[in-house]
Amino acid sequence: SNYSTSKFEIKEPANLEILSPKDNAEFAVRHTDRIDFKWNKIDLYGTYKLEVSEKPDFKSIYKSEATTSFGASLAGFNPGTYYVRLSLVNTETNEELLKSTPKSFKIPMLLTEPVLKNPRRSEVVDMSDADALLFNWEPIPNAVSYKLDVFQKVDNGDKLLVSEDINTTQYSLKDLNLLDEGKFKWQVKAKVRSTEGKDYYSPIAVEYFSIALKLAPASAPEIISPKKQHIDKKF
Repeated sequence: SNYSTSKFEIKEPANLEILSPKDNAEFAVRHTDRIDFKWNKIDLYGTYKLEVSEKPDFKSIYKSEATTSFGASLAGFNPGTYYVRLSLVNTETNEELLKSTPKSFKIPMLLTEPVLKNPRRSEVVDMSDADALLFNWEPIPNAVSYKLDVFQKVDNGDKLLVSEDINTTQYSLKDLNLLDEGKFKWQVKAKVRSTEGKDYYSPIAVEYFSIALKLAPASAPEIISPKKQHIDKKF
C-alpha cells in the first residue's frame, strides 16, 4: 500500500491558574509585608501580567506586576477585599495569549508589633533593693491577650525563664530566684481578633536588658579613738 499513516496529538489549550493565594483566602499582615502570588508553569513563552484591584470588574488597578517568572511578591496592602487576575501576553506584540480566572483574598486588619516600654532597651536594672521586676508595653488595638517570654542569655543560647499568657499590658516578675546578674531578652506578641472573630498573632517585639546587683554602701565606720589620757607630769 502506498498509504502512510501519521500520528499526531491534539493538546488541550494551556490553562493559566493562580495557585496562591487560594480563592477567598484571608490573612492579616503588616503594611510592609510582601504577599506572594504564584501560578502554574505554562509551555508558552511570554510575559505574565499580574493585576490586583479593589473592584471585581478591574476597572481600576490597585497594583500590577509584569514578570517572566512564575510568581511575584507585592507589598503595601491596606485592610480590604482584593481581586487578582493573571494574563500571559506576547512580549513583542502585547497580544494576550492566556488569562486566568480571577480570584479574591481579604485582609481584615493590619498587624503591628507591641511597643515595649520597660525594661528599656539596653537598660541596666539594679535589683539590689527591688522585690519585683516590672515588664510593660503599649496596648495593641483589638488585642485579646499577650504572650510574654523572658530569657537569660547563656553560653549556648537563650534560657527560657518566664512564658506567660497575659490579658493586660504589664507583668510583675516576683520570683527573684529566677534572676541573676547577667544579660536578658524579653519579647511580647499580641493575639488580635478581627471583626469576624478570627484570631491572628502580631509580629514579635524584642528588647534586651541587663541586671546588676550593686553592693549597698556600707554604713560609715565607727571611729574608735583612744580615750583621752590625763598624764600627770611630775616635775
